[in-house]
Amino acid sequence: MIVMFLYLWVKTPTGWACYTLAVFQNGSGLAIIVSMFAYLQKRIPKMIRGMTIAVIAVSGCVGSIIYLQIEKALSDGGKNP
Repeated sequence: MIVMFLYLWVKTPTGWACYTLAVFQNGSGLAIIVSMFAYLQKRIPKMIRGMTIAVIAVSGCVGSIIYLQIEKALSDGGKNP
């Protein structure tokens, strides 16, 4: 929630601040997933757990890139206050 709140102060979706927040957004999502898997650790084999986390991490990165590109296309690049 804090990371999404910080997006309010980003002036342009192509700046370094937006991409930095995207990394933290993905990291916080992964922290939630890892804690969930820690709870279910005894029911899921190690190999499946590792592959699932890897797929979720890659999907989160791709989703962040898609989100930022859509935001870039919809905004005027911070030219209009």
